[in-house]
Amino acid sequence: MSLPEVLLWQQIRKDQLGFRIRRQASIGKYVIDFYCANPKVAIEVDGAIHEGRKEHDQCRDEWLNSQGILVFRIPAHVVLRSPEAAAQQVKEYLDEMNGQTDSDSNQE
Repeated sequence: MSLPEVLLWQQIRKDQLGFRIRRQASIGKYVIDFYCANPKVAIEVDGAIHEGRKEHDQCRDEWLNSQGILVFRIPAHVVLRSPEAAAQQVKEYLDEMNGQTDSDSNQE
């Protein structure tokens, strides 16, 4: 794991955000930085390695979306500046997506 990934992991592991999150999760042929199964969200920390891989990342995101998995990307510099603030952004996104999932199931 890269330094930004380690710093973020320290903030989100052990259900600290109220969600069970796995690190380095294998989904299909891809390895996701972090994955939350409920709601189905892949969390990616975008660092320098992603700059030359935009097309690859787009293909991966499209495949994940086709599997019903949303992708939340957070820039590495945001994590480095404040891991706590980055974790809060992740929590807010998961809360929002979890709320949509709950309301979707209530409509059925």
